[in-house]
Amino acid sequence: MPKFSVGDVVTIVPKPNYNCPFRWVSGMDRFCGQIAKVVHAEYSCNHNCDLYSIDADGGHYNWDEGCFQESVPSIEEEELTQLLFSKEVIP
Repeated sequence: MPKFSVGDVVTIVPKPNYNCPFRWVSGMDRFCGQIAKVVHAEYSCNHNCDLYSIDADGGHYNWDEGCFQESVPSIEEEELTQLLFSKEVIP
């Protein structure tokens, strides 16, 4: 089962991952540190790992999970305050 699924938001690693089994090429450098959405995920039998396509590059390059960091969704201060000080009791 792939680490990431279609629709997951990921952050591309801040520096090139030259260990990428699909070969990191110089054109991928400009995406370092960017946030992207996974648009395709499948298992590559040829490389024995999961292969991902992302929206940031229009699906042009093949990426593996080592090329991504999981993005943590941000929570607005007001939302956090409401969560912390909510008087609603959950049964």
